Amino acid sequence: MDYFKLFDLSEDFFIDISDLTEIYQEKQRLYHPDRFASADDKEKLSALQMATEINAAYQTLKDPLTRAGYLLQCKGIDVQNEALTLKDNKFLTHQFELREKIDSLQTNRNLSHEDLLVELTILVQQIDVEQRNLKNELFTAVDYSNWENAADSLRKLKYYERLLGLIDDFEEKLAS
Repeated sequence: MDYFKLFDLSEDFFIDISDLTEIYQEKQRLYHPDRFASADDKEKLSALQMATEINAAYQTLKDPLTRAGYLLQCKGIDVQNEALTLKDNKFLTHQFELREKIDSLQTNRNLSHEDLLVELTILVQQIDVEQRNLKNELFTAVDYSNWENAADSLRKLKYYERLLGLIDDFEEKLAS
């Protein structure tokens, strides 16, 4: 199902979120399972499937990054193909350095708990800045219909998400 068509929107990155939300709420009311309580099993299942699809479409389109990924998918571009990102040696070296920094913090026995948290905060702030820059590159690329550059930026953002996941896991270990 085409999520843009489902919400009667043009296939575009720049959409009005308030329009999207309004249409979403209207469609949810139409297909809410409670409206089909007295219907036969086939109709109930159909309504439930439609409500699920509406939810998935809304969650995809309301977030700029998932919307960009979906739009790229609609354009036939594989954003999952990280082999293309592997050609950027400078980026990969930087990712490796960040991962090493996380690993060294996890094994460091010389830093206090508080110092570890400070180091992690500094690392998260650095990653946030780099993500912001990549998001700006992504949005600019999409604005100019430069789909390959947009896909590259989106793939790189996923690397940062994984690093932040490692940091979150480490912070949870520190908290327990």
